[in-house]
Amino acid sequence: MIAIPLLTAAVVFPAIRLAALKIIGRAQQCSLRQAVDSFGVMKDRQTRSRDIRAMARLIRSEDGFDLMSTRDGHYWVPKRNHETLFGKAG
Repeated sequence: MIAIPLLTAAVVFPAIRLAALKIIGRAQQCSLRQAVDSFGVMKDRQTRSRDIRAMARLIRSEDGFDLMSTRDGHYWVPKRNHETLFGKAG
């Protein structure tokens, strides 16, 4: 009887799910606080990556690389893999 409300809470509240993963040993390198906070960190990273993607501009291309301008500076990235820039910069 208790399992259904606990599973529902774990699905609805990410902090509960992440704490449960820590408790069962699926986040061995993290403290409980880090595991619980990881959802917020992930959401922040996604927001920053989305913002950088929206503001990035192609300056020029050379030898399979594109020079991209972002709010954080200019970066050379592989021509067909701009996601590398957004993932690293985010």
